[in-house]
Amino acid sequence: MWIVVKWLGRQLDCHPNFGLDNMSETFSFNRLVTKKNLLLAWRRITSSGDAHYKVFFRHILEAYELSYENNINDLRRRLKNGEYVAQTPVRFYVPKPSGLQRPITLLSIEDQIILQALANLFAERVRVKRSKLAGKFIYSNKLGKKDSPFFLEKWQQGFSQLKRNLMSKFKEGYVWIATFDISAFYDTIPHELLLKVLIPRGEGKLHDSAQNWLKRWSSENQSDEHNHGIPQGPMASDLLAECVLLPLDEKMSQRYLYFRYVDDIRILGKTELKVRQALVYLDVLCKSRGLIPNSDKTKIRQVKSATELVDDIPEITRYFEDGGGQSLDKRAAEKSIANAVEQKERLMIKDRTLLRYGLFRAPASDDILQTVLNLWEHYPEHTDAYINFLENYQRSDRVVTLANYLLKIGYPYDYVQGELWKLLARMGKTSELIALKELAIQTIKSTTSGSASRVGAQIFLCRCDEIGLGNYQKWLMYEKRALVQALVTPYLNLETASGNVVGKSIVSRSLVDPHLGLIKPLIASNMQIDVFGKNPTAFPFAAQYAYKAAGLTGHQVPKADAVSNLISKKYAVKKWNGWKALFHGEYQHAYMTLQFADNCYDSYLTLSSWLGHQDSFNEILFVCFQKFLAAKSASGVIVLTQPNGKRIKYGLLLNDPIFKSAYTNLQDDLSKVHRRRNLLLSSHAYDEKTGDKSKPLKKHEQIILKKYLDDAYNEIINIAESLGL
Repeated sequence: MWIVVKWLGRQLDCHPNFGLDNMSETFSFNRLVTKKNLLLAWRRITSSGDAHYKVFFRHILEAYELSYENNINDLRRRLKNGEYVAQTPVRFYVPKPSGLQRPITLLSIEDQIILQALANLFAERVRVKRSKLAGKFIYSNKLGKKDSPFFLEKWQQGFSQLKRNLMSKFKEGYVWIATFDISAFYDTIPHELLLKVLIPRGEGKLHDSAQNWLKRWSSENQSDEHNHGIPQGPMASDLLAECVLLPLDEKMSQRYLYFRYVDDIRILGKTELKVRQALVYLDVLCKSRGLIPNSDKTKIRQVKSATELVDDIPEITRYFEDGGGQSLDKRAAEKSIANAVEQKERLMIKDRTLLRYGLFRAPASDDILQTVLNLWEHYPEHTDAYINFLENYQRSDRVVTLANYLLKIGYPYDYVQGELWKLLARMGKTSELIALKELAIQTIKSTTSGSASRVGAQIFLCRCDEIGLGNYQKWLMYEKRALVQALVTPYLNLETASGNVVGKSIVSRSLVDPHLGLIKPLIASNMQIDVFGKNPTAFPFAAQYAYKAAGLTGHQVPKADAVSNLISKKYAVKKWNGWKALFHGEYQHAYMTLQFADNCYDSYLTLSSWLGHQDSFNEILFVCFQKFLAAKSASGVIVLTQPNGKRIKYGLLLNDPIFKSAYTNLQDDLSKVHRRRNLLLSSHAYDEKTGDKSKPLKKHEQIILKKYLDDAYNEIINIAESLGL
């Protein structure tokens, strides 16, 4: 049954060297998808010290780890075969001190692996150049050793070194400083610029694949995808951002006394003129790369002390969330928090770093609790630290009162709302849950609700269901975003009627994350996966492997069917492992043709090519289907060749009255597709019957033809299954 995976980073001694030998010598798609690189990517994700991102996925990471090697093998196969499709992410919006919000991009587990695998390659490409600047000009996101499962070194080392080096320059007469910041840095990085820096010319497949993935990850709505921005949150993105700035670092370090920590840049000089010259040069460099300087944060000033040189360096506060370091006793924690705040017209924060340090290490304390309650509404950017401190309490009337108040007034921050819903699900009394359940339903139904508040409200309703207030888990069944479902699954009670219904909807998903999220609830309920009445062989392979490793199913995981994966990716057709048997000796020919069609599917420029390849696939399928019918002595069998052994044309075969009579709908669907193919310029200049000029395929026509193909492929599957395949 379930193997409780102790936190994955602690088990690295069990694993062999995941390093990438001679990575810098070969930079290609093939290098990206080596098993060694993908395993290294997985291990680096699980070893990351950034708990803030991992906490969303902990249950998914643990489930994936159960069968990680099989899962990586399958991911590698799909990447090599062109079957892997990046998923649209989910975004949480976290408050910033300015009152605006910083997006955290939550990627599916396999997208995280791919992003990290890319970062592994890029790291080796820039390692030598960065090492020359690290500790002298660059102080952020220092790479770990090449063979290490720890991708980045601890941030504190570079942060402390930066402060020391800056302050030492004051004694040498550097009393002028320019501070410089890039606006919305992660969100504005042009994909083409990133790829130009990292991918050499001639590696088209790696370039095109990475470009498509980055575009998909740029927005949580496919209609809003764009060609700039990298996902904020994953550790891999921190390195990609560094790579974009590396050419800028090299140029600035050759001329000026330049210090960079992430996107916070400081330039020192002995005169105002020298600093201004450097600032103008830096401004031009940034704008030439499509990066936007933040004029509000750009300042030039003369300092009177060394400490002024390090004023307002923005600490990377999320790193305090790893739970590292020893816990504080009550007295020390209260002192730390007291020193971090001050009372003016209201309670104010004067030291953010000290506040977070204390909250992440403090035990229960009435004094600290009151401080949290006084700060929360006015300093929502520390919500994660408040929540961490409140783990010390099973229940607090004051906390519940504040959470109720903030939700009912429509507190505007999506992430805060989500955390408040989860807090109330844990602390709320029955009467308090009853009073809020309609608001939770409205949150889920609203088209303007953010993903974080939707997740929180779903968890709240799961709690309502658990204590018998009604079938409120059912709302998760209607959630369109699979990744949102995956984040809520640990809170499901599968033993209820509504829980069973939701479970059935989740195992119908094609994305693996919701499947993996079900493992803990299944174990808690002592259930097998067959409780949902679904055939496990239809699940994603990573889910099948994980369920089997967890003891939730005893079925044999079948070998992957590449044709099935490609067809189900684009068409409304279930995954079916009978294609290999149906195509028999023509399987590779069929798969290659289908892959050509798949590559042409999405571009307006290649729609006609898509139809040509897809119809060729249909011809192969038709011939193999006929041979299968003949072997089963089924109706609709026709002669495929002339008396002299020459093949009969596909169009004539489709119109054979015997086949048409036996399978009227199938014949009609395939014929419509074939007739439109014959009207392409690549087939004939004119229609053989009407004499009309041939025309390229339009997008609206492709949509119609796709529906015919949906029906045709499903009917072939149904016929084959009815005949015993």
